Amino acid sequence: MRHHQRRAGTGCVFVNHAPTYIFNAKAFPQAAAHGWLIQKATPKHPGSMADRKPLYYVGDSAQNSRSRNRVCPTGWAAANGDASALVDAADALNCDEFAFASSCNSGGMSSAEGGLNPALLPGGTTPTGAACIGTYAKKHAAWSTCSP
Repeated sequence: MRHHQRRAGTGCVFVNHAPTYIFNAKAFPQAAAHGWLIQKATPKHPGSMADRKPLYYVGDSAQNSRSRNRVCPTGWAAANGDASALVDAADALNCDEFAFASSCNSGGMSSAEGGLNPALLPGGTTPTGAACIGTYAKKHAAWSTCSP
């Protein structure tokens, strides 16, 4: 019998299998709803299984940081967010993105960098969070009644 040693960085490759990530809609309904909106309502449908539009992983941490900082720059949420969406007064406005900054589908990755979905203002060439679809959720005290 031949003995094989496993080396760091080695592993199995499953061809013709696309890994999936499913939002936990029960625990994080706001994030799941935002992801669904981006997948269904934008022309490129990033990450949509139904439309066969996978997300493409970027292993370059510097690029991931550039993409994230363009979409969610420091202070962007504080300057552009709606505090009424917060559950608790101690919560802070924050920013997250879908498609993820670690994907080529990120709105923060320019076409020149290989990005598939750059968020550009009209006439712009550098992606910016100001050109993204922004959503927020507000928690209602009682789900059994509807009121404006």
